[in-house]
Amino acid sequence: MIKAPVLLLLLITALLAIPCTVYSDDAAICTFAGTVTLDGSEVVDGTVIKAIIGNDEYITTTPTGYGPSTYRITIQPSNEQHYGDGTEVAFTIDRYLAEQTGLIQAGETIRLDLSAFTSGGRQPMPPSDTEYSDDQSNPPSLGLVFGLVLACIVEVSMVAGVAYITIQEWNA
Repeated sequence: MIKAPVLLLLLITALLAIPCTVYSDDAAICTFAGTVTLDGSEVVDGTVIKAIIGNDEYITTTPTGYGPSTYRITIQPSNEQHYGDGTEVAFTIDRYLAEQTGLIQAGETIRLDLSAFTSGGRQPMPPSDTEYSDDQSNPPSLGLVFGLVLACIVEVSMVAGVAYITIQEWNA
């Protein structure tokens, strides 16, 4: 007869864990990846690639090790910013505006090969004062970290409670 309370406690634990897991997956909303060419040729490792949405810039460089002339950039807005599905993303390759644009699709990795030209075509972007690094990860928000820690504490407490009840019943 103790099975019903134990199953109920397990169900409550599962229901509490699911929203916390879903919330943590929304941190990086969209990733773009593909090849990069400038004037029809591959670019050198370390070439700066920017994704631009309005006044917001996300910066990466072409890496060494993933193959020649490739990029991968994750659009991860700050807490006060939100981009809906279908929001247009412009790209630059070493200050030159790429011919292609992308559209945000939440939770997706989108293959988008980029190309730009140094003469003719779209004009270069003026240099910005934005610093960049190869680190593509933004630090998690304090609210997200606090929520995940709290969810872990609740989940461990629930599992410990179920274990305690089960042991008490087996010993009875």
